[in-house]
Amino acid sequence: MVVTDHNNRGVGRLQRRRLFLVLAGAALWTGLLVGRLVHLQVVLHDDLIERARRQQEYEVTIPAMRGSILARDGSLLASSIEETAVYVHPHLLDDRDAAPEILAPALRMSVEEVTRLVNQDDPLVYLKRYAPPEIVSAVEAVKREHDLYLSVGRHPANRRYYPNRQLAAHVLGFVNSENQGAAGIEYRFNDVIRGQDGRWLTLKDGGQKPIDPDGSFREDPTPGHDISLTIHPLIQRVAESTLEQVVREREADGAAAVVMDPRTGEVLALASYPTFNPNVHDQALVELSSRNSAVNTVYEPGSTFKIFTAAAGFHDDLVFEDELIDCQGGALRVANHTYHDWRSGFGIMPFSKVFANSSNVGMIKVGLRLQPERFYQWLRAFGFGEPTGIGLPGEASGILRPTSRWSALSQSSMIIGQEIGVTPLQLATAVSAVANGGLLMQPYVVSEIRDAAGNVQFEHQPTVRRRVLDEVTAARVMDVLESVINPDSATGRAAGIRGYRLAGKTGTAQKIGPDGLYSQYVSSFVGILPASAPELVVLVVIDAPRKGYYGSEVAAPAFRTIAEAAVRVLRLAPDAAAAPVQIIGS
Repeated sequence: MVVTDHNNRGVGRLQRRRLFLVLAGAALWTGLLVGRLVHLQVVLHDDLIERARRQQEYEVTIPAMRGSILARDGSLLASSIEETAVYVHPHLLDDRDAAPEILAPALRMSVEEVTRLVNQDDPLVYLKRYAPPEIVSAVEAVKREHDLYLSVGRHPANRRYYPNRQLAAHVLGFVNSENQGAAGIEYRFNDVIRGQDGRWLTLKDGGQKPIDPDGSFREDPTPGHDISLTIHPLIQRVAESTLEQVVREREADGAAAVVMDPRTGEVLALASYPTFNPNVHDQALVELSSRNSAVNTVYEPGSTFKIFTAAAGFHDDLVFEDELIDCQGGALRVANHTYHDWRSGFGIMPFSKVFANSSNVGMIKVGLRLQPERFYQWLRAFGFGEPTGIGLPGEASGILRPTSRWSALSQSSMIIGQEIGVTPLQLATAVSAVANGGLLMQPYVVSEIRDAAGNVQFEHQPTVRRRVLDEVTAARVMDVLESVINPDSATGRAAGIRGYRLAGKTGTAQKIGPDGLYSQYVSSFVGILPASAPELVVLVVIDAPRKGYYGSEVAAPAFRTIAEAAVRVLRLAPDAAAAPVQIIGS
């Protein structure tokens, strides 16, 4: 039989089609293979390398020793103690059910608690973050007896310790269970204090057990830097104990105190009550640590704010010390509101007496001579409405609204310390500008930072933020402040310190109570001494006292206790001609 060309052509086409399909299939398979290789080698490269590392390597962090925090005299306020952490690798336990009963007695923990820990899915679980030597020895004995060498281990751990318990707690803050700063200086300077962690590294076999339990690589940690504070521990201790006493005696909600060197801005004491013990870790610690009243709490200052009204009036030549001001018997109508003096009967007096007697009427009359925008500029110049920049976390800015948001009563209210919010630190800083001759200083609490070798990494130098007053005006304000406290006053001798001339001002401001009404008070006193050459500004603020409320009777005695301790500790020279003093005003 003869095969036609037609049949030959049909067979050829079929063979070519089959060849094409084979080649296409091969090309597709090759493309998929190449694509997969590209995906693995390029797209997933870093992830696969990391997964391989985790499967083959076993790593434990060796925490760095946190740097110490020191007081101005070099004494320890916070330090770290070398201890031992005991951990377990739950997945390496041969019998998770039996392990808790074996380990619990050595750890001095309940079987239930150890059971909960060893049944976690994490590759490493801490049984004791800070284990004393006797527990470590007991665990090591159990490990040897029950062959738990690979599943239970230990490494160095550093526990934060505050030797003075609550002393300066709001300034220091505390560290959390991860040894990280959680409040105060510990939080603000955590990156500086914590140091650089080290690591312990070895290889694991296919069963995820360490090949070399003693470690094939060790990178030692680098200790953190030490921080020196301006806080004087003796003055701080007196300030804290005084606040606690006055809060208890006056049944107050809380209190704050600031002791500052007006010449430099150094804060010698920064106290708030209630306080806490940073060695005790609980929820109350977190809540109390955030209530640093001296820095974070905003309050209406009341009559202490009249200092800045007087300063503005003197500087702008709007009032003079001997100018007669009619206080109208103690009542003044502004817009739809009547302001009253703390006592009735004040008539015509020189401005110096208006200030000394803390007459609301007289001060409002003088303060309203300033144009609203000019008055606002003065308050901003003294630092109100912005943080001081002391460097502590959570510092409040205070409340100072722009003039566009003032009502018809705003300026007259702010003149006497109402309708404005300040922090104790802001007020002490502004008063320091009067005490030092007119310079608004940058307050600070960190004086120096040194590395573990003792090398200075940072040293704070006194910083002038701006000049607020000329020296003559500042001296005039100091004179009227000194006239507030004089031997001829009819009120009790509450703040006087024998041998020292004192300048100061009381403050009694109303605040809204739990009933939603202005039914509570904030009592305060700010003092400058020695008045002849100021070296200290001391402010005391008592929140919502229920037994008495005038600043002269509640805050001034506390001021006196703190100031007496400060002059004694610092050995300040007394004034040559100083008489026992008494306080005028509310």
